[in-house]
Amino acid sequence: YLSTVAISAFEGCVNLRSVVLPKYIVRILSRAFYGCESMDSITVLNSIPPSLAADAFDPRYLKTVYVRALSVEDYKSADVGKNFNIVGI
Repeated sequence: YLSTVAISAFEGCVNLRSVVLPKYIVRILSRAFYGCESMDSITVLNSIPPSLAADAFDPRYLKTVYVRALSVEDYKSADVGKNFNIVGI
């Protein structure tokens, strides 16, 4: 299984609207989704927050991270919860 979103994997993909990261993703590296102008939310299926580079997402565009309802508090206290709205699904 793919466990890491690579450095700059989707950087600058201006037409990328939504992404669902499977439960196997444990790391999101630098600028993985930076500059994705159309992506204002992402869904992460891992119940444990992945390790996240400080610049993995572009805070100008990404506003909301959807996670499993039982994981909301874990995500809010992790790095990803510092810059984005965490919503349970």
